[in-house]
Amino acid sequence: MSDGRVDIPAQIEALYARGDYQGVIRIAEAAPGSVRGDAGALFWIGLSHALTGAHVRAMTTLKVALDLRPGDPAIMSALARTHLLIGNAAAAESLMARLAASAERDPAFAHHLTEALVQAGRREDAFRNAFSSVERFKNPLLDLGLAETALRTKRIDVGAAAARRAYARLGAVPAVLRVAGAAAIAVGDTAWLNEIASAVNKAPDEHAALMFDFWTSVLMSGEQLQAALRAAELAAARAPTAARRRALADLRLAARDIRGAEEAAIAAIALQPNDAAAMTLLARCRMINGDLADAKRILNEAIGKDGDCAVACDYLTQIDPGALTSDMASRLEKLLASGALKADDETKALLALARRDEAIDEHARAFRRIIAAKAVAARTAKTAGAGYDPEATEARLKRMRDIFEGPIAGPPGAIASQPIFIVGMPRSGTSLVEQILASHKDVYGGGELPCMIGVLNEFAGLAESRERGLAAIKENAGRWRNRLISGLPEEARSRKFFTDKHPLNFWSVGLIRALLPEAKIVNLSRPPVDVCLSILRFRFFGDYDFANEIDSVAHYYSAYTRMSAHWRSLFGEMIHDVEYERLVAAPEAEIRALLSFCGLSFAEQCLAFHETKRAVITHSAPQVREPLNARAIERREKYGDALKPLEDALARFGVAAD
Repeated sequence: MSDGRVDIPAQIEALYARGDYQGVIRIAEAAPGSVRGDAGALFWIGLSHALTGAHVRAMTTLKVALDLRPGDPAIMSALARTHLLIGNAAAAESLMARLAASAERDPAFAHHLTEALVQAGRREDAFRNAFSSVERFKNPLLDLGLAETALRTKRIDVGAAAARRAYARLGAVPAVLRVAGAAAIAVGDTAWLNEIASAVNKAPDEHAALMFDFWTSVLMSGEQLQAALRAAELAAARAPTAARRRALADLRLAARDIRGAEEAAIAAIALQPNDAAAMTLLARCRMINGDLADAKRILNEAIGKDGDCAVACDYLTQIDPGALTSDMASRLEKLLASGALKADDETKALLALARRDEAIDEHARAFRRIIAAKAVAARTAKTAGAGYDPEATEARLKRMRDIFEGPIAGPPGAIASQPIFIVGMPRSGTSLVEQILASHKDVYGGGELPCMIGVLNEFAGLAESRERGLAAIKENAGRWRNRLISGLPEEARSRKFFTDKHPLNFWSVGLIRALLPEAKIVNLSRPPVDVCLSILRFRFFGDYDFANEIDSVAHYYSAYTRMSAHWRSLFGEMIHDVEYERLVAAPEAEIRALLSFCGLSFAEQCLAFHETKRAVITHSAPQVREPLNARAIERREKYGDALKPLEDALARFGVAAD
């Protein structure tokens, strides 16, 4: 066409629809005059800048587009999301308020409000808006937002149904493929996934990989680990970059595939030798496998390449609190003062500095930093609708005590490898006791196996009352038992015993006794102030939402003590209590008693547990490589009066500090 100003905006829209974001930017930069007054073209250009990481340029471009078209909901949403990416929360909230004002009467505003709420981390708000919008407008485009938000909030069936409706009514267009692929993986529909992947794979490599990246993001938000890992594998295979290999390493670590994680981290570093985040992942693999010296070397190298890498500093101080030099600490202090860190990095920087403070006997300052770090984490969780709910914990406690008024007979059957469940509060010594047991030739250390927690969560969804809980056990006991046995790692089946040290299985003791009556149960106890302080000193995710505030962790500890007392009243000597302080004071006597309870012969190697080579995927990985020592016990004395707020919180919930 002779008039480039008409032709170029159309080309830009077509390139964007194909996912060629760099192509959009190239055309716009080659002929800026052709798009200067075109709000639509500027919208696509702004989105392309955002999707390629140029967030400030995206914001500038989208502001111009909104000036040209002030009431456009798509532009408002895109600009709000861009503001969020660069930390302009107030500007984003203002735009979202404008979207919300029209969302109840206009489906376009409702759709774009959902997008903005997702970007803001307000996933529950986004789901509620999307769900009500679909009910109100019956518009297939709104099913896209419902599918995404349902998947991100673990409502898999709702998300899959919405994605199927959109796929049936709108076809295999990119916007639909973005959510349908994630849904197909989440529900395990291989035929549907193959159909979707075939459509995606027609795109150029990088564009297809970006689609797979989105699937990974959605599935990770919904805590669908194996599904997210599958999507990440697709992305890394289609267009391997350092970032994709790094994401793959992270997911493989979460899935306990340490060798695969190490391979992916090494591949990321090969693609980008200065990638401090990938180096940190490699160091984590070495930590998990017990090579602390090499992990420390790699972390120091990572910080040398990128002093802003807060996560490397966090892990370095977990290995050696005194290894954070004054220069490193000063760099973190400046970053914190600048406000340049993302929330999770801010938390990690503060915790790293707190551990350094401990090493130089500045415990009052360390505690202030710990509380500041956890305040950031709590704020992030609450924004996402995932903060700690003490009423839900109390309801869960009451429900479990009501259902399990007495022992419940379980299904008959034999199991080749006898389970040993190690339960207690996090940071109470569960990793240490597992390391001791796993040092025995007849025991496989399973770590935090997901199966029992998965059964507990399914049971919780069915057991709304005592009657329903008992009915759920009667109807599902055989299936759940088979699931627990079939889900074991192959190596666990070849040993006489295996451990599951997921600490939150203290909620599961009644179920364990019903489903696996042959199981041994070991409960760890440690003084409440020590446990709660140790929890506050680390970053936790997922089910550990209680770990971010003093009152929350104190309340949860109270619930743990009450739940444990109930199980002890029912099962008595079927539960073996290990007191952390007694274990440290008299290790041989305590270890002999532990082995005897589990039906294991005494083995000298259990006393030298720190020499046992095995993967330990918890915050305690460095500590279990050392002989028993009293450092953790002495820490409380060093904090002194700084811990009074924690002691007071425990007292409010009926827990004695000692």
